[in-house]
Amino acid sequence: AFSTRRVAPLILGIAADPREPAAARVKAIRAAGAFPTAETIRTIVLAAAGTPAPEMRLASEVVLRHFPPKLLRRGLLPLLAHADTAVRRQAAIFLADFLPEDPGVREALFELWRGCGEELALEFVEPLQVLGGRDTVALLRQAVDRDPILSYAAATALARMRGEVPGEEILA
Repeated sequence: AFSTRRVAPLILGIAADPREPAAARVKAIRAAGAFPTAETIRTIVLAAAGTPAPEMRLASEVVLRHFPPKLLRRGLLPLLAHADTAVRRQAAIFLADFLPEDPGVREALFELWRGCGEELALEFVEPLQVLGGRDTVALLRQAVDRDPILSYAAATALARMRGEVPGEEILA
């Protein structure tokens, strides 16, 4: 039998290696679910953010969804400060999807949004839509008055949130 100390790095190495075929990386991501650590979360998010392959992002979501909330929080929140915008965006989507009721997560995502310039704000409309809630509606409403492309994305996100938040609040 192999020890976790020896096996986990091998599996995470395959998941992280862009030279590996997508199918091998997907299998490695699935296998990484047996090693729920902050490092596993980091590796999975970096792999999901760095690929155009939807099957890798889907495998990442399925695996991470089974991790304990406290571990997800500990593994994902630091990635909101990552140098790569795609990594920050993927971490934000996972946080919004997995921990939408966590006040610390909500505030971290709002701070990320507030810190974005016009050129980056578009990347974080989807995580806000996924996060949902009245406080998110207020932020997206403010974005409607910004850059035309951002305005359109924010308006689209608001329209998709209609079933969650009363229409009169979105249109106010």
